[in-house]
Amino acid sequence: SAIFMTLPSVYAIADGTALYSQLPNCAKPCHVSASQAIGCDLADLKCLCQKQERYAAEAKGCIMGTCWI
Repeated sequence: SAIFMTLPSVYAIADGTALYSQLPNCAKPCHVSASQAIGCDLADLKCLCQKQERYAAEAKGCIMGTCWI
């Protein structure tokens, strides 16, 4: 899905909140819940990078159910 094309950019941005602000509104709650599910703060890029596969898996189901492209 096109929204997941933004996930790799998480790792290139120094501040996770900068990426979050660029997400479509339908995806924002999914990224919050995914980061919480894996035990990372949304702004903690080190944690998100270390757990990127779990983060993407957690966010994917939510995004596919809430965002229509």
